[in-house]
Amino acid sequence: MRLHANRRSAPTRRCWRVTDRILAAALQTIREIGAGEHMDAAIADAFPGARVEVNATDGYSNSKCTSTAWLRPLKAAELSDGTLRYLLLVAALLSPRPPTLMILNEPETACIRI
Repeated sequence: MRLHANRRSAPTRRCWRVTDRILAAALQTIREIGAGEHMDAAIADAFPGARVEVNATDGYSNSKCTSTAWLRPLKAAELSDGTLRYLLLVAALLSPRPPTLMILNEPETACIRI
């Protein structure tokens, strides 16, 4: 397991170049195609009481996660690398136009069921 001293250097943020807008757009697309219930169920299964909300202002989308366990909503940039990876996996698996072949390289590295 590799620990990252700087969260910006973590693989999810550096290699995938994840921004709040990209994740928000993907999650909002899933809601708009009618798969929002599946997405909410997947998120609630991993994080009981949590919900992802997408807000659009001035043509830009941003996401925030709310949970009964947290004191305030958290932006995607504030989420742990594992939580962010899980949300990206949900977005990839519920994509409205999935590829013919999707290969997920070591998804278990960040998804730990307790």
